[in-house]
Amino acid sequence: MSKTDSSVEEDTKRFGCWKGPNKNSVAKKPRILVVGDLPSNLKLIRVLLSSEGYSVSTTVDAEDALLAVMDEPPELIVTYLHMPGMEGVAFIRGLKLNKSTSHIPILAVTSSDTTAEETKLAKLAGCDSTYMRPINTRTLKNIIAKLLNK
Repeated sequence: MSKTDSSVEEDTKRFGCWKGPNKNSVAKKPRILVVGDLPSNLKLIRVLLSSEGYSVSTTVDAEDALLAVMDEPPELIVTYLHMPGMEGVAFIRGLKLNKSTSHIPILAVTSSDTTAEETKLAKLAGCDSTYMRPINTRTLKNIIAKLLNK
């Protein structure tokens, strides 16, 4: 199940980060896919990034994310490492081994439960950067901007 920009305006107004219509709406907004199993975190990231002018889609697991990527490849993927079903490292590895998706930058979101070995495996699988929760909105925005400008 994927959630797109349809309710973003409402959410951004509710969370107090609505900036009004984007004056540069003619330009294509970078598309970001966020993958994770925690609805509250997905919503926070979606609202944060949408308020920065990104087009954001979310999925609750790696299997749905693979379908979304094949349907409409994003410019960036933000994925949690720990998810039910396919784990984040396997998801990252699969994307990086596929010729049509290997160029997409990937940010792996970790938690305090993530071991140094798991973070190392994510890097070896091909993730471009890692970010440890809890979410700091300013830091996350900066990391994403850097990954999109590579």
